[in-house]
This record gives sequence, C-alpha cells and structure tokens, in this order.
Amino acid sequence: MDSSALDPGYATIYHQCARFAEQQYHAISKSPDSLRWKLYVDRKAQQIDNLKSQITKTQYGSKEYAILTQDQKTAEKLLKQDTELVDQHNRAINAFLDQAIDMYSRCLEATDDFDDDGAIRLCSLWFANFENPAIQQKISVALNRTPSRKLVFLAHQLSARMTKTSETAVPKHQVNLQSLIVRMCKEHPFHSLYQVYCLKADHAGVQTNRRRSTRHESSPRDRAAAAISIFDQLRGDNSVGRIVGDVERVSDACLEWAKHPIKQIYGNRAQKVKPPYPIPETMAIRNLKSVKVPVITADTPLDPTLKYADCVWIMRFEPSFSTAGGVNLPKITMCIGNDGVKYKQLVCGDVGFIRR
Repeated sequence: MDSSALDPGYATIYHQCARFAEQQYHAISKSPDSLRWKLYVDRKAQQIDNLKSQITKTQYGSKEYAILTQDQKTAEKLLKQDTELVDQHNRAINAFLDQAIDMYSRCLEATDDFDDDGAIRLCSLWFANFENPAIQQKISVALNRTPSRKLVFLAHQLSARMTKTSETAVPKHQVNLQSLIVRMCKEHPFHSLYQVYCLKADHAGVQTNRRRSTRHESSPRDRAAAAISIFDQLRGDNSVGRIVGDVERVSDACLEWAKHPIKQIYGNRAQKVKPPYPIPETMAIRNLKSVKVPVITADTPLDPTLKYADCVWIMRFEPSFSTAGGVNLPKITMCIGNDGVKYKQLVCGDVGFIRR
C-alpha cells in the first residue's frame, strides 16, 4: 500500500484503535483475575495428582476409594472450568495484542505524524512478547509493513536480541528479528551496519562493557555468530555488498587504530613527546582515501528515498593525532570529508594504553 495515497485521517483512526487495544491489553494482563485463575488451576492440578496417588494406595471397592474417586471427579470438573477461564483470558489478551500491533504498524506505514510514540509502542509490545509463538505471524506482517527507517533508532536494542544457535530450524522470533535487521542494513546501511559490526568484536576476543539488560539478550558468542552470519549474507548481496565492504574496511581500520597502544609508538618516551604525534604508516587508517562511507562524526540524516547521495564522504585522515588525556589516553584523530571540513573523532580501545 502506498502511504502517500492514504487519507491522513486513516492514520489517526489507526492510532486511536491501536491505543485502545493496547490499553485493553494492559488492563487484562494486569487483572487480578488472571493471577487468581492461574493459582486455582495450579492448586487443582496439584490436588488431582495427590488424589491419584492416594487412590493407587487405597483398596479398590472400599468406602474410602469411592470418596477419593468422587473427589477426583469433582476436582477435574473444577479444573476444566478454571482452565477454560484461563484460556478465555489468554485469548482476549492475544486478540487485543494482535490488534494493537496491527494498528500501530498500519499507522506507521500511513504517516509520519505518530512516529514519536508509534514505533516505541509497537516495539514495546513486541519486546514484551518477544518469544510468544502466538504473535509471530502478526509481528512478521507488521514489521514488513513498517518502514525500516522508523525503527533504526532501536538498532542497538534489536541487535542485542540476536542469536545464532546450532539448531537446524531457526526460531520464528529470530527469523522476524534478523529479517528486520538485514532490511535495515540494506536500506539504511550507514545507520545500522555499525551496530551489527560491534557485535563481531565479541567473536574476535574483544571484551565489551555491555551487560545483559534483559533475559532476551543473548550471550556475546551467540550475538557475534549471528552478526557474522548477517555480514556474510549482506556481502553477497549485489545491492549493498560494496557498501558493506567499505564500512567493514573503515571499521576495521578504526578498531585497529583504537587498540594500538601509544607506548608502541614512542616506547618509554610516550609521555615526554609533545603533540601532535604522527600516526604510524603501518596503520590501515593512513590508507583510507576517498572511501564511499560517510564521516562518522558528520550529520547523516536518514534518507527516506534510500539513495544516500548527498553524504559527507571520507576523503582521508590526517597523518597525526593528539590525546584527550585521562586514564586511557584516548586518541583524537581528524577525518577530512569531501566537503573539505575537518571532523574530530575520538577513538579508544580496552587494552594497550599507557596509564598515568
């Protein structure tokens, strides 16, 4: 559906329906009836197990046996009723959840007027039910409908949930997630590739300071494996393969330079030499010239046309650097864009720095 052909009033209706469905979803989810019914089901199930155990130890045909058997039938009848209430409750939750997800995605497709809260609310519902099998098909349709540029700001949170397992069949929730990330990297590579690239550092043995903030975040090794798989897939794509290669080359060079210890440049004289300091010619960053990658510290707005034709591209890096001080002595490097402007960049690594 072409969003430009939609009446703006449609988007408003979609948003109102989504908000109503979301409110109903939260109200039912937090209802005390939900906890009570679940407690009843658990208790009745435990009671039935206990009765079955007692019946096996009771003489068949005895009065006690008849009483226990009747109690079991009564408990099973009540369990069935309570289970039906729980199932009805869950169906209501899933119905409003499906409706909210569907309406938010239609709203985001139709207009930009509700981007401030629409994308956040959609992803909040998704993340809260990330592995719920009942909504995976609805999530797939909703994500495919939503323009990827409206979810780019969540690239870090999305990539943190990636994982690659040894299982033959990839879980549906991971298919949805990784399909979205691949689409973001294809359509907005300069806003999405770096977040995925950072995960590859885990595979290379670089220690990161990120902590797992939710139970849905995967281990560093699994995230790295998923990131490598996505990069392998993107490199073979004719539409974005060259861009991916250029971004990797720039990222590799910057990472190498960030990790390079200053002490290796000047030995014991590192703190006595006055800036600016020359960057060793062996550093790959010295050879980055006229690369079709935007200067990272320049402003590169999201391009709805997906063309990214008017970016400030990297021309070269100055052959010298200075330090910002502090414990790790991060390096200040100047990147010169094709507009002739010098852009300051601060790089630092986790290892190899001289300490004051």
